[in-house]
Amino acid sequence: MLPWLLASFHLLAFGIGLGAIWVRARSLSSAQDLVSIRRALRADAWWGIAALLWLGTGLPRLLMGTEKATGYYLSNHVFWLKMALFVVIFLLELGPIVTLGAWRGALRRGEVPDTRRAARFATTSRIQLVLLLLILFAATAMARGYGLSLASSPLLAQSTTPALHWGPAPAAFPKGALMAVVSGDPSKPAMFTIELAMPAGYRIPPHFHPTDEHVTIKEGIFLVGMGDRLDEKQARTVSLLASQEAAPRRLCWRQEVCTLSPAPRRAALRAVRPTIHPAQGAP
Repeated sequence: MLPWLLASFHLLAFGIGLGAIWVRARSLSSAQDLVSIRRALRADAWWGIAALLWLGTGLPRLLMGTEKATGYYLSNHVFWLKMALFVVIFLLELGPIVTLGAWRGALRRGEVPDTRRAARFATTSRIQLVLLLLILFAATAMARGYGLSLASSPLLAQSTTPALHWGPAPAAFPKGALMAVVSGDPSKPAMFTIELAMPAGYRIPPHFHPTDEHVTIKEGIFLVGMGDRLDEKQARTVSLLASQEAAPRRLCWRQEVCTLSPAPRRAALRAVRPTIHPAQGAP
C-alpha cells in the first residue's frame, strides 16, 4: 500500500503545483489591488504545499526503493536532468520567497505591500511553469527506461558476465531490470538463453509459464511464492539451480539483488491478471 500512496500523492503534488504556479503568475501580472495580491499569496501557499508533497513522497521513493531500486535512478541520465530542473526551480524561487513573505507581513500590519517587483516574479513563475512541464516529460521518459546508463549501472557491476550486450528487459517485466541474450533468439519459438539482472526489491507480478524453463541464480537472494497475489510471508528462497515445469501454476517472484541465467530452454511468461501485467508470450 505504501508504494501506491507515495505514487498517488506524488502525482497529486504535480497537479497542485501546476495549477498554483499558473494562478500565481496570472495574479502577479496584475497585482495592483489587494484582491490580486491576496490571490497571488493563496496560490503561493498552494505552491509551497506542492513542494512539501514532492519532497515528502519523492525522497522515500528514491531512498526506500518503493518503485525501483535507488541504483536505477542514480544511473539514469534523465533522472539527473529532472533533479537539475528542480534545482533551477528552487533557485528561481528564492526571490519570491523573500518578497511574498514581506507582502504577508505588510498585510498583517495593515499596510499595502510594495508590488514593484510583481511583474518580475510573474515572469519567474511562468519560467517555473515551463520547467515543471519539462519535469513531467522527464519523469514519464524515466519511467519507461529512457536515459538508463547501462555502462554505469550497478546491476552490471553485480553480473558475472558484464561483457554481454545489456539492455532494458522487455515489456513483460516491470521497469528496472536489465537483460542480455546469451544465445538463441527469444522472439522465436526455439530454445534460447538469457541473463537477467534485477535490483534489490524487484518484484515480478503473479504469472505462470506454459513451457519448461531452467533457472540458475548466479548471485543474490531469489524468493518465489505461489498464488494470485504477492505475499512475501509465504515466499521461500530458491536454491542456486531451479527448474520450473510447464503447468498452469501461478507464481509470485521477488528477489534481492539477483542475477539469473536461464539454461537453454524454450520459455514464455503469461500473466495471471492481464490488467496488471498485460504482456504475454515474452521470456
